[in-house]
Amino acid sequence: VGVCIRYWDDGVLKILRHGAYIGEVTNNQAELLAVGRGMLLLKDIPLYNAKSVTFFLDSQYSIGVLTKGWQAEKNTDIIALVKKMMRIAPQAEFQHIKGHVGHFGNVQADKMAGMCTKQRMTMTNVEVESEMRK
Repeated sequence: VGVCIRYWDDGVLKILRHGAYIGEVTNNQAELLAVGRGMLLLKDIPLYNAKSVTFFLDSQYSIGVLTKGWQAEKNTDIIALVKKMMRIAPQAEFQHIKGHVGHFGNVQADKMAGMCTKQRMTMTNVEVESEMRK
């Protein structure tokens, strides 16, 4: 799975990238688990208490089963787990984006997921993107 979170921390725009090898899973399972990982990562950054948090997903399926009441025949255990994790950031909103069209966060998340899957590892890094000018 791959996650990319951009957030402000004391006037500094930071990018958190996270990737993890989670074994052989379907694309839908990986998308759901990425939401769960994203929720857990929110606990460790200043964004946790933000008034709004937006998850950009290229998976209509994940948005539907997590927020729109779609009934799932598969992945019900993962869906239930992720819904519990969503309590971490009840203010979170979910927006669908097209995948593989250059959306910054989607590109970064896909890169992390691919690299970590290929190398069968978990990795998180944070870097400064820019600072506010005073």
